[in-house]
Amino acid sequence: MNNEARCFKVLNIYGGGCVPLYKPNIEEIIKIDATVKISKKTLITISNPCAIGVSLEGQIRTNHKLILEGDINYNIKYSTETIQQGIHNIQVSIPFCNYIALPNKMNSQSFIHPNVIVQDVYLENLHNRYFYINVILMLLVDIY
Repeated sequence: MNNEARCFKVLNIYGGGCVPLYKPNIEEIIKIDATVKISKKTLITISNPCAIGVSLEGQIRTNHKLILEGDINYNIKYSTETIQQGIHNIQVSIPFCNYIALPNKMNSQSFIHPNVIVQDVYLENLHNRYFYINVILMLLVDIY
């Protein structure tokens, strides 16, 4: 199956988090994994001719957009400050919503297949119970 078009958009999502009260303090981050699950996709058509053109980032703006909603699921493994130096994990889920511009040559018979790729995940331990997390995602849409 050859695709007619492939659209992409890179986005950066960041924020903070904390260790749940029932978990011990963080001594050191061992590993972080991130996965993305798309829960909803909505195709919209914009009739405003001013919305068509090229964005400042170089993305071609059209009157077709695909809105993607979902969750970024993090699994954080860390060592603790306890005497036993145990390994614990925290599972965090953060919702996201963004859109990607689709080409004007689409028609009602076009098949749209979205995908999200995790390009990079960064986590910094700010304090023994607080952390900063940053993820770079690539939204991909194949149109057949």
